[in-house]
Amino acid sequence: MKLLGVIALATLPFLAACNEENKSVEWWEENDQERKEKMAECRESEVSINCENARTADFRKRAIGTSETRNPIRLD
Repeated sequence: MKLLGVIALATLPFLAACNEENKSVEWWEENDQERKEKMAECRESEVSINCENARTADFRKRAIGTSETRNPIRLD
């Protein structure tokens, strides 16, 4: 009986993630505050498509930067 309880508790984060609407990488790139909050949730234990998309968006933002931080190459 204890084992059943442990299994039920272990699956709760996965079930909670299933009810969440999946958002695109582009959405997470555009919504900085939500991305930061989601990444904090994901560090705790959550595994979901949104976690992966938020991580990818964060990586892109750090690697490429925003339009304000990029210095485009001028050809004129």
